[in-house]
Amino acid sequence: WQLVNQRTGEAFTFPPLNLFPQGAVTGYSGGGENTAIDIYWGRDAAVWEPGDTIRLLDPDEIVRSRFEIPD
Repeated sequence: WQLVNQRTGEAFTFPPLNLFPQGAVTGYSGGGENTAIDIYWGRDAAVWEPGDTIRLLDPDEIVRSRFEIPD
C-alpha cells in the first residue's frame, strides 16, 4: 500500500503490517518508531500542502481512497 501526493508524485510505501477489518493506522510524515497503530515516513519537512490530494493505493496501484488537504 502507498500514500501518494498527486501533485508531486512523492510516495510513502507502508511497512509490513496487519490491518484488520474496522482497524486503523495513523501515518506521520516526520520521524518516529513504527508501532501497530502508527507509521512514520521519516521526513524532515512537511510532505503535504493545502490543496494537495493524497491518494491511497493498494498493492495493485488501484486508488482505494482520496483526501484533499483543505486550503
